[in-house]
Amino acid sequence: VTGQRAIDFSRLEEEEDVLLLDHIKKLLRENRLHDTVDSNLKAYDPNEVEMIVQVALLCTQNAPEDRPRMAEVVKMLQGVGLAERWAEWERLEEARNQELQMSLMTHR
Repeated sequence: VTGQRAIDFSRLEEEEDVLLLDHIKKLLRENRLHDTVDSNLKAYDPNEVEMIVQVALLCTQNAPEDRPRMAEVVKMLQGVGLAERWAEWERLEEARNQELQMSLMTHR
């Protein structure tokens, strides 16, 4: 989807996200997923890009037990069960972000 490397130190020139995963999460929070799409992809369905990014983020969770099985990935790409899994991911991600913010504030 992005055509970018998973780890790219040149991103440090413009922002602080070296990892593509963190960069994607930031753009998702900012409602800028369209900025992730490889410019070589001339025509694409924004809804399909959103779905693929959501599945990719579900598949790259830190804890292996939180990641979907391949059979579930296939179903999600067919439009079955993604909304539920994505809603759960968003809740967990929000909790992680709040926990991180609290941790950063207490260590100042």
